[in-house]
Amino acid sequence: MASYLAKRLVLFKNRSFVFTCIMDFFSAMAVGMTYISLSWHLLTIYNSVNAIIIFMLTWWVAETVLSPLTGYFADRYPRRMIVLTANALRVVIIFIYLFICQL
Repeated sequence: MASYLAKRLVLFKNRSFVFTCIMDFFSAMAVGMTYISLSWHLLTIYNSVNAIIIFMLTWWVAETVLSPLTGYFADRYPRRMIVLTANALRVVIIFIYLFICQL
């Protein structure tokens, strides 16, 4: 077990790997905060559990359905561009929901 862990800790000597881990952590935190804040926002507006259920279904089903498509693009295009584009699109979609759709 110790040799297995030692082999994995060598990865943290790679600067790119460390930056990727940090970026993934903050990205996961941002996605989590977005999920919680949109759920809370919908609950305060509609005061209904049904609105939260519909939101959760659309959030997770869309991610599940789009996973094969994102896998295709991950094999074809640079990952840095994919991550930046996905995060930018997420921000744009959230702003559309909040400001244009008057959620």
